[in-house]
Amino acid sequence: MGAAVLSSTSYLIGSKQLLLIPKMVRSASLLTLCSSIILAIPLFLFSHQIIYGFFRESIDLISYKILTQTCHILWIAFLVNNFYLIAFMMLTAFKDMRFYLIAHVTITPIPLFLAVKY
Repeated sequence: MGAAVLSSTSYLIGSKQLLLIPKMVRSASLLTLCSSIILAIPLFLFSHQIIYGFFRESIDLISYKILTQTCHILWIAFLVNNFYLIAFMMLTAFKDMRFYLIAHVTITPIPLFLAVKY
């Protein structure tokens, strides 16, 4: 996702078609939402089968709840990371490196450690 947004934004900037950038962001966001909905089907509806596919013997209830929450956290992390990639690849294409450095250092831990708070 990140490489596609970077190359598309760079092309639009280079060809002076800045009015098409909101359409590109909307398309990338729509692709992210569609892929996360598709990913949500197995992670939310069939998390029981996913968890027991990795274990031969039965697991206790506490471990099952933790693994179920892990499936949900993986979905949230996927969704947040894709929106993060859309934003930062656009910043990279615009070559605003000072802002990119500040934002990257301060915002990067948020999607990575969101799962710990959840």
